[in-house]
Amino acid sequence: MNNLKIKLILSFNFITLISVYIFCLYIDIFYPFTVYLFCLFVLAFLFSSRLYICSLFNLNILFNIALNRFYLYKYGSPYYMGGSDDLRSFEVPAQQLINGFGKAMNSFEVIISIIINNPTSSNIGYIFIVAFFMKIGDYIDSYYTIVPIFFNSFILSIISLINKEISLKYFKFSLHRSYTIMIITAIFPLIVFMNSHVFRDTLFNLTLILSIYITVIQVRLKLLWIFSILFSICFLRIEYLPLILFNLFILPQYLDFSIKYYKSFKMKLLYIIIFIFSLFTILILYKYNIIEYVILRIQYYDKIRSELSGKFSNYIFKLPMYLRIPSKFIFLLINPTPSYGSVEQSYIGTGTLIQLFFTPVTFIGIYLGLANKNYIAFVFVLLFLMIGFISVDSRHKTFLLIIGIPLTYYGYDYLKSQYKFTLK
Repeated sequence: MNNLKIKLILSFNFITLISVYIFCLYIDIFYPFTVYLFCLFVLAFLFSSRLYICSLFNLNILFNIALNRFYLYKYGSPYYMGGSDDLRSFEVPAQQLINGFGKAMNSFEVIISIIINNPTSSNIGYIFIVAFFMKIGDYIDSYYTIVPIFFNSFILSIISLINKEISLKYFKFSLHRSYTIMIITAIFPLIVFMNSHVFRDTLFNLTLILSIYITVIQVRLKLLWIFSILFSICFLRIEYLPLILFNLFILPQYLDFSIKYYKSFKMKLLYIIIFIFSLFTILILYKYNIIEYVILRIQYYDKIRSELSGKFSNYIFKLPMYLRIPSKFIFLLINPTPSYGSVEQSYIGTGTLIQLFFTPVTFIGIYLGLANKNYIAFVFVLLFLMIGFISVDSRHKTFLLIIGIPLTYYGYDYLKSQYKFTLK
């Protein structure tokens, strides 16, 4: 990297620092600035590619602030539509948790009942995190809704860095291309937009991509990472546990690379881990009827889509079941549907158009990945099927976009080689 580029990057980061300070001065709350500085220092001193990752973090921070001001101007509130899911599903329950902390923590039974019985509170882990930020804010200064959003941008920066490492070490892409994948991950419209709200999806995406990273890349303390990820999944979204168990243990044993990367395991210990978490999953499924819960979730999401979506999606979600299921996968590809009725819809709609343009190339990369026993291609297909059957939610789609970026390049390389071959 030449000196001019370094100076430009440093100047941008300094301008962002000043902008965040001015923003906090304007709202007269300096707690967000404290969180921002903490996240920036962690990225700068604990991770590689610090100039790039700090710049991407600061770029998202500027978007967070701009969206916050835009919502206040348009809705009179820093929330989408003046108080959408991020307020109802996370901040309000987090405040309730703080107000009645003793009752909520009396037993595991209470927490599980909250998860099972209330569809909007199936994110109990992230509610705890938002409550933590609220409580710290009470001691330092005052809580403001942008604090967990800054934290989300910090997590997204780490996700983009992990995606770069996977691209470099597993896909064997060049360093330049791996950095490009890192940048696209951090700036793709739908990913950035969902990251800029108080949603748990960014943190959940981190646990998913970490589960991929420790599987395909040889890392130290692998068992400790696995325990941490399994705990995080239970903490954030317990019904995803069987899928993650399959991704971590069953699927790698089927693929060729498992012999190379899993030979360091003590097999007895591995089987004990599988047994413990499988038993735990079976007990949860039996005691709290999660299979019935998943069916209810499918019906819940279908009802929401049929009531809130546009004419096309409204028609899809009122089809008979045998037609609705394949139609939902088509809708997943085009959701959020491109619309130019508002600034925010125009922004994420443009991202959908970009994604649709590259979708054929992505599918070629997935097909080649499945043929070559590429682990990430298998995970993509599993999650695509799971999201298509259950939610078809654009928030849940963000992880497909994250791992779809290197798969798109995988397909692009094949097309490029075929094109050169035909020219000859």
